[in-house]
Amino acid sequence: MLYSSEIYADEVEKHRLKCPAYLQIQAQRAAPYYQLDINAGPALDVEPILGACLPGHSMAERRAAYAATLGPDGLDDLIERVCQAAERASIVGHLERHGLLRCVADDVIVELGAGRGYLGAAVAGHCASLTCLVLVDCRGFKLKADRRGQGVDGGQDSGAAALRHLDLHRLRCDLKDFSLAGCPGLDRPGPSGGAPPRSWVGVAKHLCGAASDFALRAAVEQAPRRCRGLGLATCCHHRCSWRAYVGKEWFAERGFAPAEFELVSWMSGWALCGHEAPAGAGCEEGDEDGATGPSAGTEPGASDQAARIAVGQHCKALIDAGRLAYLTGRGGMEGVLVAYISPEVSGENKLLLGLRDGIQPSDIGLILRTSCAPACH
Repeated sequence: MLYSSEIYADEVEKHRLKCPAYLQIQAQRAAPYYQLDINAGPALDVEPILGACLPGHSMAERRAAYAATLGPDGLDDLIERVCQAAERASIVGHLERHGLLRCVADDVIVELGAGRGYLGAAVAGHCASLTCLVLVDCRGFKLKADRRGQGVDGGQDSGAAALRHLDLHRLRCDLKDFSLAGCPGLDRPGPSGGAPPRSWVGVAKHLCGAASDFALRAAVEQAPRRCRGLGLATCCHHRCSWRAYVGKEWFAERGFAPAEFELVSWMSGWALCGHEAPAGAGCEEGDEDGATGPSAGTEPGASDQAARIAVGQHCKALIDAGRLAYLTGRGGMEGVLVAYISPEVSGENKLLLGLRDGIQPSDIGLILRTSCAPACH
């Protein structure tokens, strides 16, 4: 109860008879529209946990105390998972908003560089009509998202039931060597009974360096009419290579030489020198040898950090603009490049979207079109 008066314990009952605050509370509780905790939700196990931390203190103090019991590493892990979940939700939202999930019942969703497969699982959880999901990565993982999708992991996830219907395939293959000709799921008829091969939509979150180019080339060069669209979050531009880069023609038309591409790729790591995490830390799964970019203090010239960051951002924009030109030119798709998450959440925050039937540009303020020059003039 809410009392503001200080009284002796043996005078409580007498005080209640004349206390305005108590009488007001009693009148409220007697109203026909009052029912205690009707909308509060069920009691949860977290309440006893927090209650054990500094009992008698405010909720904010108890939460801070519980956070302290996790330790710095535990709290950092929670923060990272929150950010990753926000990024995945934003990517799925952009895929939906721009039309890539419009015909998903007959499409196969192929997550390229899938890692643990959480983005593919998020897409599947969003699209109840999806029937086939393929996860491709060069390394092996604990397959946690796979087990959740097949309803094997305890069944406590509210989205698990929605994923159990999937025809789920995990392929261990480097994107450099990935051939769609042998990809399971594409050679089967879709739910509507259409003859195979089925069309597919590629999705990827934080494809490191040249892996973004491998994915784009797979979508454009291998039976391109079967690829209905692509949503690809680029990452680690300092790990790109001229051989793999799909935007060579666009890059050369703007007067840059192959050797200069290597320098542009190298300088792109400067874009993240203002972030606490090193370049490449945005990669959800991370590379085994660590995706660290150029350290902020070792490059010659450009000593001012703000200027260095700006140069790095221009280099990243230049590389992605060439990729977008490849997707819309040789790939014949309509494409956009959007900032799908705040740069405060991740410095690797650009999502490349391509759709063969025409993109639906709903976020005009975030779109960089191929007709626009990159940020560096």
